[in-house]
Amino acid sequence: MYYFIPAWYGQTDEFWKTAIDPWYRIRQKIEFDDSLHQVRIFQDEDLAPQLLLLAYQPHLRYFLHRHDVLEVGYTAIFDLIQGITNENMKNLQVTDLEWPEGSTFVHTPFAIVVQCQHKRYAEIEFGTEGFIAMIRYFDEEQIIREDVYDDRGFVSSSLYFENGQPIYRNYLNAKGIWQLCHFFDGRGIVANPRTDGRFNKSYYGDLSEVIWEFLDKFLAEKVTNDDRFVIASDLRHNKPLFNHLPAENTKILTWFAERNQDDSIDAYAGFLPQVDLLIADRYDYLEQLQVAYPEEAKKLKHMASFDTRLALGTSQRVKESKIFYQVDLNQLDLEAIYQVLAFVAKYPKTRVEFGAFNANPEQLQNLEHQVEKMIDERFSSEVFEEVVESSGAE
Repeated sequence: MYYFIPAWYGQTDEFWKTAIDPWYRIRQKIEFDDSLHQVRIFQDEDLAPQLLLLAYQPHLRYFLHRHDVLEVGYTAIFDLIQGITNENMKNLQVTDLEWPEGSTFVHTPFAIVVQCQHKRYAEIEFGTEGFIAMIRYFDEEQIIREDVYDDRGFVSSSLYFENGQPIYRNYLNAKGIWQLCHFFDGRGIVANPRTDGRFNKSYYGDLSEVIWEFLDKFLAEKVTNDDRFVIASDLRHNKPLFNHLPAENTKILTWFAERNQDDSIDAYAGFLPQVDLLIADRYDYLEQLQVAYPEEAKKLKHMASFDTRLALGTSQRVKESKIFYQVDLNQLDLEAIYQVLAFVAKYPKTRVEFGAFNANPEQLQNLEHQVEKMIDERFSSEVFEEVVESSGAE
């Protein structure tokens, strides 16, 4: 079996906890990495890849669904830590939760505000797909608790506040019983003594200790010598991960420019002797590694981050050529747009699609206006069939 260990972590000090963004917060970069691409390839080839996830990801199912890998098997270490097993997804509604008598629900463009006796009692945040993502509770207009909901329909963790500052977080099982209590004042992490001996210790210095403990248990119980590990390189987890993975198993390390471009060449000196293969998505970095570590050159390979496999026969059946043109809506290059339109005007079976990241409707309308204006002023409109609005994209 191939175990893929991605680097889906947050950017804050709590990097074991992935970002939980509400639906209205626009991401500033594409939500994609090499692990997703590689898992899809293995899935298409019926190689039964298995994701091995170290981070806390209560919204994991929807993340996998967005990237069309929901059917891929996975083991989430935090599910093992929290004692969550075989929980089916439930469609949890706001009305399924208990609220104080007389509560009123105010629907704002971003969240639902729950008021009790004319005071803010709670705020309900939703995920991109419309599920309940988290609920914040207030007392006298000051936050006192934040419940993060698992996308399977139960509270996954509760963050408690004093005077507006986070004090500790409880990680819960599916029945709402706390398993770990993580204090933020230096007291570390306390395990619930009533967990049937699942924890080796009653006290831990940080989350890493708990994660490595449960990873070791999983490796001892499930992994055989024939299993292979495909590890997304991240300097925050590489060293401890290699210390815990079985030395005799095949290991493949993957370098992804979006994630690893700031890594120094020297940082890989200790890892290359331990891996059977290192895959990079950029030739220039691969060449630097080959120069720095000539004795390991046979292990170094290149593979594109995106799916570049041919769909044989498809292009022959489509007569028109399609041009994709990415524009910066803040600084439209009208001359470049003119050159593209001139090409389309010259070749009738050509279509151009303009795309942009994080565009708002006003910017798209301005782009459409500029294109139509340029066609009217600098071309004969008869050579163009029509200007159509996209049905939607990321």
